Amino acid sequence: MSDFVNYNKRDVGLPPHCKDLIDVVRRIDARDVHPRLEDFEVARDEVLTGTLSDLAAHIQVFCKFRGQFSELHITEPDDQVTVLLNKTVCTQVVESISIPLGSPHQQAIRSFLISRRFEWPVNSEFPKTIYPAIPVQIFREITPLPTEPADLSQLTVDFFLHIGLESRSSLLYRHWMIARKG
Repeated sequence: MSDFVNYNKRDVGLPPHCKDLIDVVRRIDARDVHPRLEDFEVARDEVLTGTLSDLAAHIQVFCKFRGQFSELHITEPDDQVTVLLNKTVCTQVVESISIPLGSPHQQAIRSFLISRRFEWPVNSEFPKTIYPAIPVQIFREITPLPTEPADLSQLTVDFFLHIGLESRSSLLYRHWMIARKG
């Protein structure tokens, strides 16, 4: 038995209050196995303008939401960089970065990811076939993420600072949250 593993604590990959897989199975609600669209409603859908210094508060709201699905888009007003956070009841928080084809921030994003020991996969470049009427975006998922909201906020703030924003820089925050009715 490893001295570094505490078998009484739940694994980081399991939902809260679950120590092992049987706890996950016991928590499954029959409605969750075959959910119907009419069982859900949009709990929040709003776009707010703020600054980079507001980011921690927006991530706190995102992390505290306990509905079925939650998404937070953090976008520069010129749409050159978007950070997308999302989570479902079945997954941990996923963060990804979206930039348009030819973005001036591409090199800064790569250097930030490398400096934080995130890999930029070889196959994440632009598609081979580009259609002129369809905008091209590069999406890069960031994993593993910090599990604490304060650490996640700091990572995201550091990212935006690295690509040239300042604490007073304007950002758009879009909260989109779905919950089960009732």
